[in-house]
Amino acid sequence: KQRFFVAAGDHLRYFLDDCAGRKCLGCVELRGVVLHCGGQNDELIALAMADSTMWLKPPTEEDRNRWIDALTTIQDVLHARDAIAQARQYPPYRETLAFDHDIPDEMFERARTSSCCGCVLVKVPRRPRSDKKKKGLVAPSSSA
Repeated sequence: KQRFFVAAGDHLRYFLDDCAGRKCLGCVELRGVVLHCGGQNDELIALAMADSTMWLKPPTEEDRNRWIDALTTIQDVLHARDAIAQARQYPPYRETLAFDHDIPDEMFERARTSSCCGCVLVKVPRRPRSDKKKKGLVAPSSSA
């Protein structure tokens, strides 16, 4: 099944697709997850939680590497910021990052602020296609 994933704060939320108005199908708290990205089936990424494992299958190798980098960075930032916050007695740090789209936190409506349950995807800004693919289709100009 294909799902649309958005990392916001310390949760990875997933939706049926990227249509506005979609309710959150579930989430994973990234602080308690162990990331497995190698092994028998290199195309899958496993998010091992205390009671279950979620398998992610990125469409391409490039996406897989980008997702692994993003998940690892989020976890590193969360742990580092939490350590700083604890030392300085600040509230936990919140960061928003989306794998396919940059979706700021304010684009989510929350039924309850204490939990990600009840989130609704409000709007997904469209990013123009990369020019890399277009350039690959154009023959290089011949020099005279």
